[in-house]
Amino acid sequence: MKLWITLLILTGFTLGGCAATKPAMPTSKADYYLEQYRASKQAQPQSTEKIAQKELERAGDMSVHQGELQTALLEYEKALLQNPESARLHYKKGVLLLADKQFANAVKELRTTVKLDPKYVLAHLALGQTFFQSEDFAQAKLHLKKVITLDSRQWRAYDLLGVIHDYQKNYALAQDAFHAAILIDPKNGKLYNNLAVSLALSGEHDKALTNFMRALGKGYKHEKVYNNIGLMLAQMGRYPEALDWFKKTGSAAEAYNNLGCVYLKQGKYQRADASFQKAIEIKPEFYILASENRSKARITGNTQVP
Repeated sequence: MKLWITLLILTGFTLGGCAATKPAMPTSKADYYLEQYRASKQAQPQSTEKIAQKELERAGDMSVHQGELQTALLEYEKALLQNPESARLHYKKGVLLLADKQFANAVKELRTTVKLDPKYVLAHLALGQTFFQSEDFAQAKLHLKKVITLDSRQWRAYDLLGVIHDYQKNYALAQDAFHAAILIDPKNGKLYNNLAVSLALSGEHDKALTNFMRALGKGYKHEKVYNNIGLMLAQMGRYPEALDWFKKTGSAAEAYNNLGCVYLKQGKYQRADASFQKAIEIKPEFYILASENRSKARITGNTQVP
């Protein structure tokens, strides 16, 4: 869902003869309605503008709750026209821009937030998320460490620091960060999954498998966890068990295709070919994808022995 609002400043009419050309239309409905609101505000006496900032903000919050994020952004914009020094409103606007992946403009709003209120913990956390998603890891870590300085109980900051360390292949630091997050929120299955991924990346397969199981035990029962367990077992050579876990993420045909991909990556070309063929037998409509993978196995390992 597109939420981004480019705040266009409409230029004056260009005179040509007796008529004036129309100004350029804003780039979205939200832009259009915002310009209409500004124009009506300028046209009406100030005393007729009775809508309080808090009511506009409350309307924006309600729109967020209802999933109408573009409307929410418009309401926050209108509230900011009345109170441009509200750190809270800039934060809320920044979070919506972040949700729409408009990273540069999210940063602008969130930086305004922390300029107005340097101890705004959630704004620093959102800046960490924004910089992470735009792959500026140095800035992301800077703000996440600021979060921890301001509030050491913010497990999300530790969690995201761990993810960044994994991206940078600093696995020991990543695992320390995930352990810190788990100490704060020991019932959060997602944290055990992230720790397990880090352990898998560092080659500690047994510990990784243990923590994947802990993630499930904490109620984090997502397909990606099942798939991670399948991959983990396959890397450990426990292929029948891996196949069973792959089956939990989809159909049997998809499970055989996934196992075939693991075999292919491991250089076990005949086994890969057999797995892809099994996928086709189970689900003929799966033919195109599995056949392409089977061709890769045959071409790559024409004379290989499993």
